[in-house]
Amino acid sequence: MEKTATNIATEVMYKKKNGGLNHITERFYAFTNEGLNEYSSHFKDKPSMLSITASGDQIFTAILNGTTSVDALDINRYAKYYFILKKAAFLSLTREEFIDMFIMGKDCSYNQIDRIIRHLDRDSINFWAQALMDWHYYYEKSGLFHNYTPVQIFARNPYLKSDKYYELGDRLKDTEIDLRDGSLLALAGSYKKKYDLIYLSNVLDYYRYDYCEEILGKLKLSPNGCLVAYSFWYFPSHLTNMGFEIEEISTEHEVLIKRGESR
Repeated sequence: MEKTATNIATEVMYKKKNGGLNHITERFYAFTNEGLNEYSSHFKDKPSMLSITASGDQIFTAILNGTTSVDALDINRYAKYYFILKKAAFLSLTREEFIDMFIMGKDCSYNQIDRIIRHLDRDSINFWAQALMDWHYYYEKSGLFHNYTPVQIFARNPYLKSDKYYELGDRLKDTEIDLRDGSLLALAGSYKKKYDLIYLSNVLDYYRYDYCEEILGKLKLSPNGCLVAYSFWYFPSHLTNMGFEIEEISTEHEVLIKRGESR
């Protein structure tokens, strides 16, 4: 029998205590651990995007840069619920309230909960009901999140600037977003259209080289489109034979780039 959102919420909240997490039910990345500022120039003026959901920060950055249509997927079954919650927060909370709740981990008021709920679908409400009632406990003690320092979060996310925060909220109102659960390997072939921006986060770090080639061969770029993948290690050099460029952005990180054919 398919699990309800409430079942899923109960599972993720207590999974760590009852027997550990895996890549499908592991902790959320509440905020990106990647240096978005190191490669966000590739996100400019890309109307359509295919992305790993993850923390959502890459998607929100792309929307700030002009993306208006997003297809997103993640093997972590709870990523979509967190993305929906975060999006609802942008649409309903002030910047100061967002920082207190999502970055500082402070308890939210019933008034804030009420405003957020107005932007959630019924499935997401069922999932987050428990967590929103005691946000501080889940944020700090449950092991639900990978947490980073406020300094790191502010440095990596342009939408936290005072003017950009409210601009993002406005842009989200006009952005179409489709979220799916599943692995990139399983779903890559189901996306038939061509995208102006494909963002894969560091997912390729977890696949064998032949699977990387299979995935990359299925994804389609529009003319002048761009595929961006991040690595905390190193990409195999033979991917350059498939038309990819490997940019070293630090001594430890690389970005894989492929550009669509120009018109």
